[in-house]
Amino acid sequence: MSRYSHTAKIAGRAPSTTQLAVALWGEDADFDSDGDPNFPWELTVSLRPGETDRVDIDSAGTSSDRVKIRTTRGETLDRALSYLRAIGAISG
Repeated sequence: MSRYSHTAKIAGRAPSTTQLAVALWGEDADFDSDGDPNFPWELTVSLRPGETDRVDIDSAGTSSDRVKIRTTRGETLDRALSYLRAIGAISG
Protein backbone atom coordinates (compact mmCIF):
# COMPACT_ATOMS: atom_id res chain seq x y z
CA MET A 1 0.00 0.00 0.00
CA SER A 2 2.79 2.47 0.86
CA ARG A 3 4.77 3.51 -2.19
CA TYR A 4 7.07 6.19 -0.82
CA SER A 5 9.51 5.81 2.06
CA HIS A 6 12.39 7.45 3.87
CA THR A 7 14.61 6.25 6.71
CA ALA A 8 15.62 8.85 9.28
CA LYS A 9 17.53 9.07 12.55
CA ILE A 10 15.46 9.68 15.67
CA ALA A 11 16.44 13.05 17.14
CA GLY A 12 13.67 13.66 19.66
CA ARG A 13 10.21 12.65 20.80
CA ALA A 14 7.61 11.22 18.45
CA PRO A 15 4.50 13.32 17.90
CA SER A 16 1.12 11.95 18.90
CA THR A 17 -1.03 10.54 16.13
CA THR A 18 -3.32 13.58 16.45
CA GLN A 19 -0.43 16.04 16.16
CA LEU A 20 0.84 14.28 13.04
CA ALA A 21 -2.60 14.10 11.40
CA VAL A 22 -3.34 17.78 12.07
CA ALA A 23 0.05 18.77 10.66
CA LEU A 24 -0.62 16.74 7.50
CA TRP A 25 -4.29 17.39 6.83
CA GLY A 26 -5.47 20.25 9.07
CA GLU A 27 -7.61 20.69 12.17
CA ASP A 28 -10.85 19.50 10.55
CA ALA A 29 -9.45 16.34 8.97
CA ASP A 30 -11.35 13.10 9.50
CA PHE A 31 -8.66 10.52 10.20
CA ASP A 32 -8.06 7.14 11.75
CA SER A 33 -4.99 6.32 13.79
CA ASP A 34 -3.19 3.51 15.48
CA GLY A 35 -0.26 3.58 17.85
CA ASP A 36 1.17 2.05 20.99
CA PRO A 37 2.14 4.35 23.87
CA ASN A 38 4.84 1.84 24.84
CA PHE A 39 6.41 2.24 21.40
CA PRO A 40 5.82 5.90 20.44
CA TRP A 41 7.71 5.60 17.16
CA GLU A 42 5.31 2.96 15.83
CA LEU A 43 2.26 4.81 14.59
CA THR A 44 -0.16 5.03 11.68
CA VAL A 45 -2.49 7.81 10.56
CA SER A 46 -4.84 7.57 7.58
CA LEU A 47 -7.23 10.06 6.06
CA ARG A 48 -10.88 9.06 5.89
CA PRO A 49 -12.91 8.08 4.00
CA GLY A 50 -11.24 5.18 2.27
CA GLU A 51 -7.76 5.65 3.75
CA THR A 52 -6.60 7.17 0.46
CA ASP A 53 -3.74 8.97 2.19
CA ARG A 54 -1.75 7.16 4.87
CA VAL A 55 1.47 7.43 6.89
CA ASP A 56 3.14 4.54 8.70
CA ILE A 57 6.13 5.09 10.97
CA ASP A 58 7.97 2.06 12.33
CA SER A 59 11.42 1.17 13.59
CA ALA A 60 13.89 0.61 10.76
CA GLY A 61 14.93 -3.00 11.11
CA THR A 62 17.06 -3.83 14.12
CA SER A 63 18.27 -0.26 14.59
CA SER A 64 16.65 1.38 17.61
CA ASP A 65 17.75 4.88 16.62
CA ARG A 66 16.18 4.93 13.14
CA VAL A 67 12.64 4.95 11.80
CA LYS A 68 11.15 4.20 8.41
CA ILE A 69 8.42 6.57 7.29
CA ARG A 70 6.15 5.15 4.57
CA THR A 71 3.34 6.95 2.76
CA THR A 72 0.89 6.40 -0.07
CA ARG A 73 1.68 9.76 -1.71
CA GLY A 74 4.94 11.55 -2.38
CA GLU A 75 3.63 14.93 -1.24
CA THR A 76 2.47 13.39 2.02
CA LEU A 77 5.97 12.04 2.63
CA ASP A 78 7.40 15.50 1.98
CA ARG A 79 4.94 17.12 4.44
CA ALA A 80 5.55 14.43 7.07
CA LEU A 81 9.33 14.80 6.82
CA SER A 82 9.13 18.60 6.98
CA TYR A 83 6.91 18.45 10.06
CA LEU A 84 9.00 15.83 11.87
CA ARG A 85 12.19 17.77 11.17
CA ALA A 86 10.61 21.09 12.23
CA ILE A 87 9.63 19.72 15.65
CA GLY A 88 13.05 18.10 16.11
CA ALA A 89 11.72 14.54 16.03
CA ILE A 90 14.01 13.32 13.23
CA SER A 91 17.16 14.26 11.40
CA GLY A 92 18.13 13.18 7.92
